Amino acid sequence: MEIAFILEQTLGHVTYSRNLKAVVDRDSSVAPRYIDLPYEQTPLPPGLLRAPVIRSDWALRASLAAARAMKPLQGRVQAAMYHTQTTSLLSSGFMRKVPSVISLDATPKQLVSFAAAYNAPLDTGYRARLKRRLYQHSFGAAKGFVVWSHWVKNSLAEDYGMARDKVAVIPPGIDLDRWRPAESRRQSDKECRLLFVGGDFHRKGGASLLEWIQNTRARGWRLDIVTQSKPDVSDPRVVVHNDITPNSPDLMALYAEADVFVMPTRADCYAIAGLEALASGIPVVIADTGGTSDIVREGINGFLVPPDDPDKLDSALTRLIEDPVGRREMGINARLDAEERYDVRKTIGQTLSILREIAEQRDETA
Repeated sequence: MEIAFILEQTLGHVTYSRNLKAVVDRDSSVAPRYIDLPYEQTPLPPGLLRAPVIRSDWALRASLAAARAMKPLQGRVQAAMYHTQTTSLLSSGFMRKVPSVISLDATPKQLVSFAAAYNAPLDTGYRARLKRRLYQHSFGAAKGFVVWSHWVKNSLAEDYGMARDKVAVIPPGIDLDRWRPAESRRQSDKECRLLFVGGDFHRKGGASLLEWIQNTRARGWRLDIVTQSKPDVSDPRVVVHNDITPNSPDLMALYAEADVFVMPTRADCYAIAGLEALASGIPVVIADTGGTSDIVREGINGFLVPPDDPDKLDSALTRLIEDPVGRREMGINARLDAEERYDVRKTIGQTLSILREIAEQRDETA
């Protein structure tokens, strides 16, 4: 079966695309057609890219590039998957002819609510109304949806009128062969190693983390901060890493050596870094925003805290720092949870099953 995968290449979607391709390429029953849409080098003619309205709008660039790339595939592929909805804005016509699924980590309305935190421009007036109509058309043309969290499923149903039985909650998953606990994990009751990972230190809750560092009375901890920013922190217990890249051996080593993952994020559609922590066998402390609540099983694999609440953050971290036996038990639960819910071979396999199903339904009605 030939299936087209239109893949947005921004932020955590790069990792998701890499994981998807690794699983799909091992499936001999699928002949994939990959269309990668990078933010910086969107595959469009120079003349179009020079148009201000297109150059300044990622959704228009991505969806226009997707529509152009998909046009010659009509009649050649049996199904298509658009990841994310940003790439589907101008493809409702194609999706009515080729059974298609839209994959989302957030709906357009949800992204608007996070625009300030992401420093993203807001559509207003006619452009906002036009985009909403276009998204409504593309959503209506899709045969189904794959969403990363129940947060997104609820928005599709309540804000866009999509039938809930068309929306499958399938998290992005994690490669459990690459992300795993260390063979001989350091076991120390004297020092708890905390790990924060977030390129945008401010959006990922850096202010709450710095306030916690300054005010906590907890002892016996050290903190590794992996970020692209330059936080102003001089505590000798804190090490800032600015040169570690996503999915690198150095990053995996920090996860494997950590005892607790902490990310008091102010705005996140999901938290792939949290999945990396679970797979590495460490409990997570994550702020409740977007779809992150799906990741945490309170008191079992970690704790969920409110955004911008250093006191609640301190309570959760202090509990883990002062209870080495409890945090090790939570770490075991974290790995088991990753194996049960987030094995990327299972999650992508579920997505492929949906694509096969919609393609077969079309064959039966043809």
